[in-house]
Amino acid sequence: MLFLHPYLLLGLTGIAIPVIIHLFNRRNAREIKWGAMRFLMDSLMSRRRSLLLEEMLLLAARCLIVGCAVLAMARPFVPAGSSFPWWLVLPLGLLGIVFFGMSFALGRYRRWQVLAWLACLLCLGLSAAAILLEKHLSLGRFTGGAARDVALVIDGSSSMTLEVNGESNFNRALKEAARLVEEAPRGVAFSVIVAGAVPDPLVPAPVTDRKYVQAALEQAIPVHGVLRAPDALAAAAASLAQGNQATKQIILIGDGQSVGWQTDDLESWRFLDEAFAHLPAKPRIFVRVLDLPQGIRNLTLKDVAFSRPVVGTDRDVRIDVTLANTGREAVTPARVVLRAGDSEKVDRSVGQMEPDSERVVSFMHRFDTPGAQVVEAQVVAEDELASDDIMRRVIQVMRTLKVLVVDDGRAVRLFDRAGGYVALGLMPSTKELLRDESKRGTAPERARFLMEPELTAVSGLGLKRTLTGYAVAVLADVPSLPAEQAAQLADFVRRGGSLLLIHGARADPAFFNNWQSEGEPVAPLALGACVTVPATNAQAAVRIAPDTFRHPALALFRESGDLADAVIECYRQALESNEVAGVVGRLQNGNAFLAERALGRGRVAQLFVPLDRTAGNLVVRHSFLPLIQELTAYLAQPVVATLNIPPSRGAVVQLSSPALTHLSGNGLYAEYFRKNDPKKILLTRVDPTLDFSWGTHAPAEGLPADHFSVRWSGSFVPRQSGTYTFTVRADDRINLKIGAYKVSTASFDQQQELRGTFTAGERYPLTALLTEDQGEAGVWVDMEGPGFPRARLPGDWLIPVRGAVDSWAEAVDTQVRAPGGRTLYAKIRSGEEGLALRTDSPLMQGLYEVAVPTAAAGWLGHLASTNDTFPICVTENPAESRLDALTPDEQAIILRQADITVARSFDDLRSALRGKTFGRELWRIPAFVLFVLLLLEAFLTRWICIQRKTGEEVGGAEHAPQKS
Repeated sequence: MLFLHPYLLLGLTGIAIPVIIHLFNRRNAREIKWGAMRFLMDSLMSRRRSLLLEEMLLLAARCLIVGCAVLAMARPFVPAGSSFPWWLVLPLGLLGIVFFGMSFALGRYRRWQVLAWLACLLCLGLSAAAILLEKHLSLGRFTGGAARDVALVIDGSSSMTLEVNGESNFNRALKEAARLVEEAPRGVAFSVIVAGAVPDPLVPAPVTDRKYVQAALEQAIPVHGVLRAPDALAAAAASLAQGNQATKQIILIGDGQSVGWQTDDLESWRFLDEAFAHLPAKPRIFVRVLDLPQGIRNLTLKDVAFSRPVVGTDRDVRIDVTLANTGREAVTPARVVLRAGDSEKVDRSVGQMEPDSERVVSFMHRFDTPGAQVVEAQVVAEDELASDDIMRRVIQVMRTLKVLVVDDGRAVRLFDRAGGYVALGLMPSTKELLRDESKRGTAPERARFLMEPELTAVSGLGLKRTLTGYAVAVLADVPSLPAEQAAQLADFVRRGGSLLLIHGARADPAFFNNWQSEGEPVAPLALGACVTVPATNAQAAVRIAPDTFRHPALALFRESGDLADAVIECYRQALESNEVAGVVGRLQNGNAFLAERALGRGRVAQLFVPLDRTAGNLVVRHSFLPLIQELTAYLAQPVVATLNIPPSRGAVVQLSSPALTHLSGNGLYAEYFRKNDPKKILLTRVDPTLDFSWGTHAPAEGLPADHFSVRWSGSFVPRQSGTYTFTVRADDRINLKIGAYKVSTASFDQQQELRGTFTAGERYPLTALLTEDQGEAGVWVDMEGPGFPRARLPGDWLIPVRGAVDSWAEAVDTQVRAPGGRTLYAKIRSGEEGLALRTDSPLMQGLYEVAVPTAAAGWLGHLASTNDTFPICVTENPAESRLDALTPDEQAIILRQADITVARSFDDLRSALRGKTFGRELWRIPAFVLFVLLLLEAFLTRWICIQRKTGEEVGGAEHAPQKS
């Protein structure tokens, strides 16, 4: 507690006036002896205690009257962020005044008088110490002086767009910030940050140019999303670190919505200390809390979800739109709209929704074209928060998913093979399944199945140089694998592919139980013995228990389908341990039906029932085909692009899994296209080296023989350090660049040399562009260097990835169009970690359009098959729609994490900016006590006079002479 007019406290010496009057009246009392003195003394002795009490009450009341009058005129107030409660400091001071007055009424009782003085000194001392210490702390909190750096943080979350008394809180915050800038003392430098899900620095470093800061405030717009207060304060600290003044302040103006202060994530608050450590001194934080609306009408879109994790063009997908009433009034939406591509669907069936209720509206939709597609849901209702009425999601519609089904290949007929039913379940057409690979896919887009299985034997797996391009691999009752193929499959899973292990009677437990990758078991559970149950033994029949399913791929069959009717005649026991908890479905006898675990970027699922005729009648159940489809679709999730991301200050977006785009081995990545159409890539492959003599023929089937170009990219990795000479010749012309060295030829008969110094083991980016006009075509590059006589450029010195594994230096530059029309800069990289996009710019909620650069057109066909752009979505947080203010407990948690002072008005902010103390005034309390004491003193005086007069009359009557 402090005082606006502390010098008026000198008036507290006036509490001595009632004491002096009391002592003066006592000193002027004259002793008069008369005949009836003995009777009077007897009467006074009996009333001494009551007289003492009357004097104590009168002195205490009169001293308090003077004290309260002085305190009211000194205008006490509680400073913001006070460390000592006023309800303790003020009563202690008043209690000291009471003891001071009472002590002089105890003049005849020395012991009690000394105790009263000690109590007076203790109370007044504690009160004065608290006031002086509060003054010292306030001097530290409210620093004087003109020169300082101030970070203005404006809450730009969605809730700030709500109108209160005809104006949005965001506009109100901007006006207060503008007034602060206008009225600030000279020498104050300002930075401006609009905070939301991601802080947006409008003025990133403190400047003293008032007009520049005012112009930035005029252009400010809400960034929406949920305010992240710790991130906003950290961004403010980063901006203050660029200022020149030693004194730092942060002023945050917002609505105090609970969700933005992250009281349930204290770790984020601890990072503030690291941000403040870069400043000369810890900044003072002032928070201006604007009024939240007391009650609003609001419907929000809580979620947009798809019924399947992987979506194709072969069938409808269910899209579930979840509505939530986050307001305090019942609302009836007019309609719910779903837009996908050129299609628009409307649902008007939703009735009145009470507060805190939710409703799910489902739509069926089939996508016509593959690629990244935007799905937009909208609720049309007369509510007050329009920013949460629309929700967008981006989904990658897959053209096909290649699934490799491997069995032992012993049987000749399709339905006798262990993988026959699995392959048929993925593509329910034997004609399409058995078609020649070169003819597959010529049907119209709508007729293609999403899953594209390839059935092969273990021997065929050994012939595959790479598994790149497959989404899922299935081992259908394979006894075992050679070590090389086992390692190849495990590496495929670690790169983002998925593996389905189907165990039947042929599976070898010794192989699967010892199959490891980088010290981890590949299979989720150890494999046990094979159990067979004759179909004739009805009592011992084994069935599937759908009520034990707790897996997304099995959710469809938990309460529907006929899996429970399947009689299992053959299954493998699972050897479970307490350390492993991967079972997600069981048989009725308790044995595991399905188990799953993650391995690297991918997943491994383990099915303990064979999916062929040896299992019983499972393959003839209606749920068999959906079971295969759901399991495979779930396992294919890791290869789907991540196109919906949370707000962030920068992001790396995975556009394709390494399982689909991994470039392994040696050689150069090649893109073939027509010379006049570089964005339409006709063929991509890995070429072993730059040594081709095509003559007048086309480089490959489907490519033109003339007027084409080839773009090669990768890295040159020398075996020995030294100077190398490259001799380049091409028909018609070529541009070659290795590291910082480059060379080009202008015609087919020209030969050029490239000479450079290289270090052994380092990766030097290599790019080459061949242009063929007409006639013969070819390219030849020779190399000569330390220990290497002149010969063709060796293919084992080349890798099809540019630059280091985690380097973005050789990535392709592109642009991203952000909401509101801003242009962001990004890079796209294809390498060992797959295809990814990286931007260091802040990403706030909304829809972004990524431009497809020419150099990356061959990588992005799965996302932008028909356009020059593809979308990504930065998602919103539905919690922002709930307008819950900070509770006292949450405020206490925040104050324990950071030194924050709450400003209740603009005047408080202005005082803080000028280094003055502000707070809540308390003069009304001593003024009210003064009024009560005046009445009480008059009452006491009158009551004492009456009591003493009555006592005199009674005493006189008792001692009057009796008549005889």
